[in-house]
Amino acid sequence: MERIREFVENLRGEYPWSLRFLGAGSALLAAGILITSVPESPLLNAIGVTSIQKRAAALANAVYWSARAMMNRPSTESPTILFGNLEGVDPSGKLIATVPTGRLWVRHYLHVADATVVDVYGVAKLVRPLRNEDARFDIYRGDQAVVWMHGVPFNVKLIEAGVAKPDPHPPTNIVAAAFAAYYWCLTRQ
Repeated sequence: MERIREFVENLRGEYPWSLRFLGAGSALLAAGILITSVPESPLLNAIGVTSIQKRAAALANAVYWSARAMMNRPSTESPTILFGNLEGVDPSGKLIATVPTGRLWVRHYLHVADATVVDVYGVAKLVRPLRNEDARFDIYRGDQAVVWMHGVPFNVKLIEAGVAKPDPHPPTNIVAAAFAAYYWCLTRQ
């Protein structure tokens, strides 16, 4: 205890601004924790706290995914872009997509790009309400797909829902860059 008191006294004597900086930083951290930990309610929604909570969460995710995008090498390959519909998920966790080719609808089995499906049933529950809605499939490395629905990468929804986990060592930064762009847009809304 004496050593701590001595350290603080030395800090106060040599760097008087440091304690103010520490105090202000601690206050901001405490306010941030308080704001983000309060549950959603109509009152907090009306005064804008819920909006701040969502932006703070989006900012944290944007910083995380931006860092991942910077740490991994960029992709040198251009994606193959297909338009079609999500149909479902197979037992191995591959997404089933149907894409029009001429007069036929061709079925494609696609892996979720730079992610690992951990709950196939959970993925099926998320896909079910989106069946037969328009989707864009950016396909990399053969069958790795970033699925865009309503301007949002569906891969993000799978990870947010906990039914897929991001690849800890992705071969490229494709998905991380898409996720970062998505979350940066959410911080501005």
